[in-house]
Amino acid sequence: MPRRTAVLVLGAGLVAVALLTLGPLPLGGLSGFHRLLRLGATTIGAPVPSRAMAEAAANVLLFVPVGAGLALFRRRPRFWVAVLLLASISVGIEVVQSALPARTPSLRDIATNTTGGALGLLVVLLGRRVARARRVGQPPAA
Repeated sequence: MPRRTAVLVLGAGLVAVALLTLGPLPLGGLSGFHRLLRLGATTIGAPVPSRAMAEAAANVLLFVPVGAGLALFRRRPRFWVAVLLLASISVGIEVVQSALPARTPSLRDIATNTTGGALGLLVVLLGRRVARARRVGQPPAA
């Protein structure tokens, strides 16, 4: 993958994170996402998620592109180093949020953001492993 694409994915992910975590809350805030989750759950007959679960899901999803972009940016990222970097970004956001009147920092946010970033990393790393195995003609190792 061209480095330019990796920079674009990582940059777009970081800009989205900054806008959604440090800027003014979007119209409706988290309630729009929560309504969408409730609608989906009701449609398929699943339990309706709580607002806290919706917030956790939003935090995970928000950091997936950042983790994927980080994995794309580095040809062979060290997983745990990348996870520590993602956690550091999340801690930095929460520290800045502590100074913003409309924001509330949370350890849960750090955990869910880092989880989302790690998922993004894993998707790219596993995708590379599958692609490499297919080029060689062997099934991917589990």
